[in-house]
Amino acid sequence: MTTRRAVTTLAVLLLTAGACGRSGAPPTGGTPAQADTLAERLLRDSLTRASEDSIRAVGGAPAAAPVLPAPNLPPKKESATAPERRCVLDLPNKLLTRVQFFVDPVTKKRFTYSGGGIVGNCRGQNIHITADSAESYEANDLHILIGNVKYRETKYAIDADRVTYFRVEERLLFQGNVHAVMKEDAATLDGPQLEYFRPVRGIRDRERVVATQRPKLTYIEKDSAGRDQPPIIILGNSIVGEGDSTFHAMGDVRLERTDVLATGDSAMVDGARKFSRLMKKPVVESKGAKPFTLKGAVIEMYGEAKQVDRIVALDSSTALAEGLTVVSDTIDLRLAKSKLDRAFAFGKTGAQATTPERDIIADSLDIIMPDQRIRELRAIGKAFAESDPDTVKVVTDERDWIRGDTLIARFDSLPPADTTQPPIRDLHASGQASAYYQIAGDSAHRTKPGINYVTGRVIRLTFKEKEVETVTVTDQASGVYLSPDSAAKRPAAPRRPTAPLTNPTIRRPPARSGSDSKPLTDRSLTPIWSPKNR
Repeated sequence: MTTRRAVTTLAVLLLTAGACGRSGAPPTGGTPAQADTLAERLLRDSLTRASEDSIRAVGGAPAAAPVLPAPNLPPKKESATAPERRCVLDLPNKLLTRVQFFVDPVTKKRFTYSGGGIVGNCRGQNIHITADSAESYEANDLHILIGNVKYRETKYAIDADRVTYFRVEERLLFQGNVHAVMKEDAATLDGPQLEYFRPVRGIRDRERVVATQRPKLTYIEKDSAGRDQPPIIILGNSIVGEGDSTFHAMGDVRLERTDVLATGDSAMVDGARKFSRLMKKPVVESKGAKPFTLKGAVIEMYGEAKQVDRIVALDSSTALAEGLTVVSDTIDLRLAKSKLDRAFAFGKTGAQATTPERDIIADSLDIIMPDQRIRELRAIGKAFAESDPDTVKVVTDERDWIRGDTLIARFDSLPPADTTQPPIRDLHASGQASAYYQIAGDSAHRTKPGINYVTGRVIRLTFKEKEVETVTVTDQASGVYLSPDSAAKRPAAPRRPTAPLTNPTIRRPPARSGSDSKPLTDRSLTPIWSPKNR
């Protein structure tokens, strides 16, 4: 018997003995076998069953998983509308005001020209206007005010270079260096042009403003104590304000908050309910030391002006953070102090999470990541995970994988100063679980690793330095070990990790076959072990 065959036979014997004793895989890296006493076996059983209880609790019904893609917003409380009557514009003017008027001999209508400072009031209403000069046309009920125009009423204070008042429509067109202060909404609009539609009985029930030619809206929310919070700034080709605290922006929209920057083709901001929605190729990017990006067909944001605490992307969504890419129909991000705290991904096409070393696919994902560092990842429903083996010890074009109805991956904790994503600590699979992983057979032949394939009700993999250290299989346990074959042809270069996903296409896991085994070729087969259920 050659030296290599003797080593292989010894490994097979160790595997068989370990399987019969504790339904696990053989230790790797040349670690000597430990005595399997009754006390040690009882302790292992206790720890394993405690872990299984936790897995079942999570896999049965994750308590924190969202039921709806977005929360139900409280009903909006609109202020009572109070349509006014038409404005009868009186021009009492000043002592220095110069006035000229002409009467059309046919229509008998008057044309009036005023200069030297104009002062006007709507008769019987709290509406005042001043300007340098004015033109009034009685024939079509039109007034034009020119130069340093200042319009004041209960809800609005608007300054402009020129104002045209169409009395028939109760519409005011402000042009040139427009600065509008919406007093009740705590917002300002700045731009080249703004139209204001007054609420007047018989014409319209509520006011409406339309700003065009790339205006800027600055919206200031207040905290529970009534203090002003940092502003929201919205830029768009046009901005429309209707009713109380609701604004719509259209065309190349840019929404800036203290913690996020959002872009899209259109947006809606509801200040009363602290809610924003972006549509048509929206993108949300966080600010700060740990940025993340969220894309989708529609994105909704919730939270006070000072901080967004929830962002939901609907339809073909992608989330990108440092070392992590998540793709799904719906992605629901929860934030704390401008950093990701938790993420849910779910939808008809399933969800996929990708890191530089592994891919996890399932019907839905729940990622717990305080301070934007992964601590635990739960994959629920047809869960499948695959990863690259340690390329220092194994050179192969195959990936290790594990599957089950539920997968739970737990990661090591890192000190707050460490900005990298933590390494995986252990991986649990429950419910028709199976696992396929490769073991370095000989340091001189890294291209010919040994292979372990195991099935059971629950499988637990523990990792050390990114390599599988131990495997524990509980109930319905069976498996096979394939030893290295020196004649087998192996690739000459390691398989590199997959690149981060750039579009929302989710690769579903391979379907289970009869024995759920992956084709294993070009290996020497050792006897299959099938210990009794524990």
